[in-house]
Amino acid sequence: MTMIEQATAYLDQLFENPSVQDDLDRSLRRARQAAARAKQQKSAKAAVKDRGVRLRLQESLAAARSAALQVKRGPEIEQRRRRRKPLLVVGAVLSAAVVAALYGDLRNQLAGATSSSPEQSQGA
Repeated sequence: MTMIEQATAYLDQLFENPSVQDDLDRSLRRARQAAARAKQQKSAKAAVKDRGVRLRLQESLAAARSAALQVKRGPEIEQRRRRRKPLLVVGAVLSAAVVAALYGDLRNQLAGATSSSPEQSQGA
């Protein structure tokens, strides 16, 4: 695989994979929050000691690492996840249709048997 093909695969992951986009967005938001909080401190030393700044930076790095690992793993894992949802939805709809059809027939048979039984019409 050439360098251009690898870069194209990575870019496709960045643009098409929603979980990668979410991780990158979270990373960027947390980094901005950390920078804003650090600017509020009196000095750089105070900013480094601030627990809130450190936590936001750690969360930013964790989200960036998660996005990088997802891109590194490639699209095949994400595609398997995408296929499950439509299959589950279709399966649920088909199951509901089958159950409704079966219970509908049973309901019609029971209603027909009780209302038009030959014993009741002969005895009256």
